[in-house]
Amino acid sequence: GSPLIMAAKEGHECLLRRLIEAGARVTPPDVTHTALRGASLSGHLDCVSVLLAAKADVNHCSGGKKTPLMGAVMNGHAAVVTALLDAGADASLVNGFGETARDLARGQTAIPAALAGRQSAAPAPPPTLRWNAAGWARPLKSGQPHATPPDDSPALHYGASPAHPA
Repeated sequence: GSPLIMAAKEGHECLLRRLIEAGARVTPPDVTHTALRGASLSGHLDCVSVLLAAKADVNHCSGGKKTPLMGAVMNGHAAVVTALLDAGADASLVNGFGETARDLARGQTAIPAALAGRQSAAPAPPPTLRWNAAGWARPLKSGQPHATPPDDSPALHYGASPAHPA
């Protein structure tokens, strides 16, 4: 995993803040796992809050079409579930197994209460980004293929690297 994801998963809030301040992208294009999902899976509410404040995409699907909300629900992290829902997480999104966050909450005690009465009105998704010749991300036009950083490194590593233009 990337440094940002590892910091979020392990609950290192100070390191997470420093990586973000250094330019790490909280929801980079073309990734299968994000720092927000890692923090949500592990129940690190402080890291989830930092990532949400940095505008991480609360509904970004990782491998298997799993969202941060699904990760928090599966592991019984009610406070994280509430924070994600307050940030606009959509409890009706369906993963690769055809399950929603509500489905994953069955049999748990605290999580169904956090999901109860919540409407699933997801905010508009952020624009898809691609790298331009100068190394900056810009919105993709419909039909354009995704691009990678100039050195073909994963976008998250590039975003946190000294080579990334500040």
